[in-house]
Amino acid sequence: MIKVVFGWYSFKIKSFTAKDLDLDDEVLGASTIEVRQKCFHLFWIPFFGIGKKYVLRKEDGLYELPEQFVDLVKSKGRIRTPFYTFSVFLLVLLAAAYMTLEEQWRNYGYYSYAYEQHEIETANNLEMVKNLDTTLYIKLTDSKYQDVSGFFAKIEKIEKDRILVLMMNTGLAYTSESNSGLIREHYLKYRTQMDSNWVNIADLGKAICRDYDSLTMKIAFGLDFFGTGKKYIIESMERIDDGPIIKSDGCGSMGGGGISISFNNYGAECTLIKIENVIGSIQWTNTLPKTLEHDGGYSYAGSGGFSLNGEGYNWGTEYSFILHLKDEQNRMFEYQVTGYDMSNSSERL
Repeated sequence: MIKVVFGWYSFKIKSFTAKDLDLDDEVLGASTIEVRQKCFHLFWIPFFGIGKKYVLRKEDGLYELPEQFVDLVKSKGRIRTPFYTFSVFLLVLLAAAYMTLEEQWRNYGYYSYAYEQHEIETANNLEMVKNLDTTLYIKLTDSKYQDVSGFFAKIEKIEKDRILVLMMNTGLAYTSESNSGLIREHYLKYRTQMDSNWVNIADLGKAICRDYDSLTMKIAFGLDFFGTGKKYIIESMERIDDGPIIKSDGCGSMGGGGISISFNNYGAECTLIKIENVIGSIQWTNTLPKTLEHDGGYSYAGSGGFSLNGEGYNWGTEYSFILHLKDEQNRMFEYQVTGYDMSNSSERL
């Protein structure tokens, strides 16, 4: 049990000699008059003042001061209570200020990361719009209310300057990476029952938010994809076909110059035949070729997932590498992984 220490004590805030008080030296001799601040303390830290104490200091200690001398000291002007008498309150204010600044710093760190990720996703979406095909699936979300769940859409046809978009109410978790493989299965099973609408390719740019701040402030903008009067923005676009779908699960480990990054393959089984560094010089130690089995849902590396292990990595530095893959039909696929530490993203090239 913690013992609470509290009480009161006094400390000197000013002293007077006989000369200071216009007295003859023999009146006080070698003694001085002290004005001391009395305060309540908690664990010996001053909490608040409880008055002043006037004493005579002699060589052998403190003595009560006659009242006439108290009046004389008071006549020399007001002696203010020191601010540190309220140290506990100051400490509370400092702690509150520290926590506020710490929270603002965390928010800034989150903002910087989210801003950077938004810039990367925006650049990817703009590039995808330039190279549309019918393997593209789109994550759409309400342009005005960013906190609601989004849904998926599928590019079904491309005719000159327009595309036919299918609305996919899959019921799948919108944010789960493991659903990438299930999206295509849903499409193949229900595509004849899906609502559709033609959209001008030139209008797709209206659905890509280039300004992250306007996104966080929930400013209404976007594109009416399905002729319902409700506007949506494109959160991301992804090519999903019958090939492999490689996703990092954000897990792994680092230490001693080594790094291990965990991945899952939510698409077709394939073989990893080469790891090509683009940024950085990680020395990958996996034995290749390596079979990457299909993972129907979330799993740890070793039970449907897999890990890439390397040496020569410095904590916090950026890396980028390309996974060269081959499926059972000898078709080649490439995924580029970019990031630092355990924060990364994978994109099919």
